[in-house]
Amino acid sequence: MKRSGLFAAAALVAAACIACAAQAQQPVRVGSKNFTEQFVLAELYAQALEAAGVKVEKKLNLGGTLIAHKALEKRRSTCIPNIPERFCSQS
Repeated sequence: MKRSGLFAAAALVAAACIACAAQAQQPVRVGSKNFTEQFVLAELYAQALEAAGVKVEKKLNLGGTLIAHKALEKRRSTCIPNIPERFCSQS
C-alpha cells in the first residue's frame, strides 16, 4: 500500500474513533500489541486524537494478536492500530 493510502486509512480510523468518543463522551482507549511498531502507531493515534480534543487512555503492550483482539471484544480497548490494517470497535 502506498504511503498516501496508509495515511488516508489512518485518518479514516482516527475519524471513526473520534466519532465514537464524541457520541459516548468517554475516552478512547488506544491499545497496542507487544512490539515496537505497535507502540509507535498507538502513540501516533493517541496524539492525533488528543490534538482533536478527544480524551485518550493508552493501553500499550497488551500482548499478542489474540490478547489484543480479546481486549477489543471485551471493550477494554476502543482502537488498536495494526500494520497494514486496523482494528477498531464502534460502540
